[in-house]
Amino acid sequence: VGRPRRIATRVILDAQLRTPLSAQLVRTAAAAPTLIFCSHTAPLRRERALQSAGCIIARVPIARRPRTAPPRAALSLPAVLKNLGARHVTNLLVEGGGAVLGSFADAGLADEFHVYIAPLLIGGAAAPGPLHGSGIARVARAQPLSDARLQRLGAGWLVTAR
Repeated sequence: VGRPRRIATRVILDAQLRTPLSAQLVRTAAAAPTLIFCSHTAPLRRERALQSAGCIIARVPIARRPRTAPPRAALSLPAVLKNLGARHVTNLLVEGGGAVLGSFADAGLADEFHVYIAPLLIGGAAAPGPLHGSGIARVARAQPLSDARLQRLGAGWLVTAR
């Protein structure tokens, strides 16, 4: 008979439930579990609309931000992870913008990184990087990575490290 088929739960961090009802992941929520984390201040009408589309909504607190951090409503990652643990989620792939990835890295909640390097030169002095957050200002204080691997992927490269 074999093992039962596992279906990955899609997890979205959306503090104010701005995910459009027309989004592909909302339209396909009946086919794959879709869990959206939001703050306690997110509009109830948006919660109901997303639930009607098949999404599961979980409210968590807003993270406490250091005074030096830019003002934005980021969800409490420990609260998100505690909720996921209660749902028996044991693996999590975080795919997001620099702010989300930086938040996980700053909190020490990432244990493996997969970085795709495209064969393109873009950016400039003010260009945002792939990892935002507090970051490390000096190379001497950088977090060393281990088990680094480099492999060709399409036209670019994939770097994997722990």
